[in-house]
Amino acid sequence: MMKKKYLPLLLAVSSIFLLFLSACSSNKGGNTNGSSSEVQKTEEGIYEHLKNAKNKIWYVADEVSKESHPFAVYVFNKGKVKGYTTFNRDEGKSFGELSKMTDEEIMEYYESQEGTFLKHIYDVTASNAEQFPDETQYKELAEALKPYGDGKGKLPTADFQVKLVTDDTGKNIASENIEIDFLDVSKPDRNFGTFWNYTLKLKHVTSTTKVYNSTYNGFETEDDHKPLFVTRSKNEFKLDTLKTKGIDVE
Repeated sequence: MMKKKYLPLLLAVSSIFLLFLSACSSNKGGNTNGSSSEVQKTEEGIYEHLKNAKNKIWYVADEVSKESHPFAVYVFNKGKVKGYTTFNRDEGKSFGELSKMTDEEIMEYYESQEGTFLKHIYDVTASNAEQFPDETQYKELAEALKPYGDGKGKLPTADFQVKLVTDDTGKNIASENIEIDFLDVSKPDRNFGTFWNYTLKLKHVTSTTKVYNSTYNGFETEDDHKPLFVTRSKNEFKLDTLKTKGIDVE
């Protein structure tokens, strides 16, 4: 008797992976932060930075070192965002490797990984649909993933919103949140093509970290494992305030 041995893992993996998307970038890497090795003391508010970003890469990671790996990568561009996730924190490119690559090379790498993995997910679901024709969930999932079965499929960009969340008094900032609406095509119990919300909660500015000739700045977060949210930049960043023009306050 054939066993449905792939479904639980497949649904779990695909429901996570397909929520993170890819993008291209034109900023240079390695030693292209500038000729000076000193960190620039210019501070950027994250709201204005992301609103005006053009192919700017941000990483989510437990730590930034030559041996550590980002487990999610976001690219903010012209009011939209794309990203990747790697599941295992010890897989993919380390910061040591990424620090020596241009942003364009980094995006090309993640795009190739996305296409390969999407094809693998489709192949497994299509196989299950053939083996178990009476199980509609297999067929529906395979149909949803069919556009990505050639290994070249790319998921669309997502909307995002930056907002301030105040404490009980309404006078102090509790966190600054980045809310992202990701396209979900992976769950048979949902309408395919709908969006779901993911939130990064920025809490504190993190210390500047250098890996080889690349400099990283960003924030500590309040996500489950309290990861860092950082980008390759000599500019330091700051959380916004209630005086920031145009930002939503909750």
